[in-house]
Amino acid sequence: MTIRDSNILMKRANLRAHICDLPRTSGSNLPKLPPNARFYSRWKRNLQKFVLVSTRHPLTGLILRSQTAVAFEKRRHSKSPYRWMIHPCSMLRLFCEYKCNRIRYRRFYWDTVMTVTFLYIFITVPHIMCFYRIGKSSGPEYWNIVYPIYAVCIIDMFFNFITGFVSPDGHEIFLDTTLIARKHTPKSLEISRRFTYLIYIYQFLYRTLEFTILQLLESSVKPKLKYQRIVHEVKEYIHQKKLPLYLQKKLIFYYKYRYYDCFFKENVISDILSGHLNQEILFHGSQRLLDIMVLRNLPRNVLGDLINSLKPVIYLKGDVIYKASIEGEYMYFIASGTVALITFSGKEIYHLHDGDHFGEAGLIYPNQPRGESVIALEVCELLRLHRRDFKRFFAVNSEFYNNLEHIVYERSKRIKKLEEQNISETTKQ
Repeated sequence: MTIRDSNILMKRANLRAHICDLPRTSGSNLPKLPPNARFYSRWKRNLQKFVLVSTRHPLTGLILRSQTAVAFEKRRHSKSPYRWMIHPCSMLRLFCEYKCNRIRYRRFYWDTVMTVTFLYIFITVPHIMCFYRIGKSSGPEYWNIVYPIYAVCIIDMFFNFITGFVSPDGHEIFLDTTLIARKHTPKSLEISRRFTYLIYIYQFLYRTLEFTILQLLESSVKPKLKYQRIVHEVKEYIHQKKLPLYLQKKLIFYYKYRYYDCFFKENVISDILSGHLNQEILFHGSQRLLDIMVLRNLPRNVLGDLINSLKPVIYLKGDVIYKASIEGEYMYFIASGTVALITFSGKEIYHLHDGDHFGEAGLIYPNQPRGESVIALEVCELLRLHRRDFKRFFAVNSEFYNNLEHIVYERSKRIKKLEEQNISETTKQ
């Protein structure tokens, strides 16, 4: 080919090429900045370019079919109240782009980051749960490698709420924050709601039935469970105090006899009941006391107050209820059991059984020491009356007061007689 022919071809190529005389712009459709604009204004304008729609995004050509539509979308976005919302087809959503063998590949920036994040979580969290938590050696230091990834997930949630979305038909792009928030709420999840509701209802009914059955089973054995818990605490107390074997057995037997293998809060039940019903229960439980001669002539209201002021106490076999020559302030009624009255010198006076009473001298003569000792011959349930309550219910020289005074006098005479006999026997020997 000659030089002349090559010149002709170059002229023809120049004639075919279009040389545009219009000034080139950035294509962002943003207001142009003056040449002396500040750095902050330039940085702000460049950042806004990243959140606007870009022709380099692979979805732009599918949603916006022409350059006019792209320019209109940029103007709409930049002038709207949501100008700083991220456009779903913006440059900020791209990770990288490159060409290889004339085939263009595009990867989405944040989607790629989240893919790596989820893969990392799916590997590390099960590893920690399986090899450390089950082995009871899961410390905070093992989770330090996961906490930064949680921060990435939080950032992902933040980006989702500041990024617009395309309508399902692909004809409209929404940048409204309210619509974006509604889109990311659980109601937008594409699930079978009716089937899910049925599962929820089934689970609710099943758990309710299971809870009711467990409550019924627990309520039936709850007193026994409480008793077992108390016994366990007593055993822990015994172990801590290092009590001898005989004292351990005595303590365990006391609780077993006291609660009858069941535990209930008597004061709570009594507080719920009415006063009349409580009094009827007291009369029924103290039926043996009503047959005592000294209480038989008392008015019903006084008798009810008296029984209500009695405090139940339990003494095991061999326990000393009180000793002679010691001042006392209690009188005792025997609900069940047998006790022995013994003089100071060790002479047995007599035995008292269910329905009997003793210790009256502690109420009638406050400053006088007791003339006898009392020992439980078997497990005894006693009702104890304090001197304070006795003075509150009965005045001096009342019928009940005089009856007790007579009983104390007769018992003192008998004790004195036994003591004199014991002294005479000792003298003869």
